[in-house]
Amino acid sequence: MTAAVVPALPGRTGLWVFLASDLFSFLSLLFIWAFLRAGNEAFRAEGDPSPGSALTAGLTAALVLSSLATWRATRAARPGGWLLLSAVLGALFVAGQGVEWAGLSLDGLELGRSQYASTFFLVTGFHGLHVAVGALLAAGAAVRSAQSDAVRSVALYCQFVDAVWLLILATVYAA
Repeated sequence: MTAAVVPALPGRTGLWVFLASDLFSFLSLLFIWAFLRAGNEAFRAEGDPSPGSALTAGLTAALVLSSLATWRATRAARPGGWLLLSAVLGALFVAGQGVEWAGLSLDGLELGRSQYASTFFLVTGFHGLHVAVGALLAAGAAVRSAQSDAVRSVALYCQFVDAVWLLILATVYAA
């Protein structure tokens, strides 16, 4: 009895290597956050506002729905609409993050004000960049609108970025 060999999808191994290295980048940023925060009274400046609100909950919902849309795209005969929905939700997240940042800035949280402010903007900005790239990739795959390895790769990338948001939410926002 011989086992069936399933060939690797072209580019899939490279994507997994990229995602693993990207995970280390995010984990490193979250480690820096935790290290600076641990027992450090100077981590937050007096009056630093805390993020987290109905807006953050709405943005989290947008990313969860985006993941569901990319998952659905991998199973659809015509994935274009699902990918477009994912791209719109990703763009909505990035725009909402800009609104959140502007509000925090108006409340006094500015880059360089404290270790807290600097690491907050670094971690959330790095993630926002990834969401923007995912939205562009999803929109590009939607234009191609054919079930392909590209659709599955875009979905995997977007779902990875969305899962990382849950780590950021638990580490940065819930702290």
